[in-house]
Amino acid sequence: MLKIVGVQRVSGDFNGNHYDNINFHVLNQAPRRPTTAGSTCEIIKVKTADIPAVFGGLISSDADYRSVIGMALNAFYDRYGRVINATVSDYKERG
Repeated sequence: MLKIVGVQRVSGDFNGNHYDNINFHVLNQAPRRPTTAGSTCEIIKVKTADIPAVFGGLISSDADYRSVIGMALNAFYDRYGRVINATVSDYKERG
């Protein structure tokens, strides 16, 4: 389970292509890799235009982004690695 610890909107142009993304900074408390100890941080990137569809209308404004900090994020990807659906819920520490 991933805990949302920060949210960042990133936009600009790269090689003539415009981008506008919401980056969810998440903490992975229990990565399942033998070479990793402790927690790891990851970024889950979602196109800003896709946010309402991905989150089912739960998140639609900057205020909503702040409200998900501290929540658990479960993201689902398509075959190209794009987030196509996501859920947020209360975060529960693993015991």
